[in-house]
Amino acid sequence: MRDILEHFEVRVLDATYVLIVAIHNVDTQNTLTRIPCKRCIPLGGYAYDVSNDCICVRCIDYLSLGFIPLSYELSLGRFWRAAVPMPAPILETYLDSTQVKLLTKFKEMYADVNKYELDYIQAHVA
Repeated sequence: MRDILEHFEVRVLDATYVLIVAIHNVDTQNTLTRIPCKRCIPLGGYAYDVSNDCICVRCIDYLSLGFIPLSYELSLGRFWRAAVPMPAPILETYLDSTQVKLLTKFKEMYADVNKYELDYIQAHVA
């Protein structure tokens, strides 16, 4: 595995748009929600509606945390590169005090792990 990883280059880029979604464990409690992307490209397997600049997610609620001051891109040679999401503990270290307060309040609302799953959605500034 290290042989492969040694060939990748990691670049730090400008910003990441961060959202957090609360997903109810009983799917019928979730609704298809269109979440604005602020002209950023979501990372992961989300359905992106280009004409309305939003992603479609089945969730009960979401919170836009706004932007954090960096993002990461992996590249392999000159012809392949991809923006990659950050693990939650790393992402959370870049939140400012206002974002931390909002996140704490949101997590408290959906703290019952038997009912809700919280997931970050990260979007790369294009």
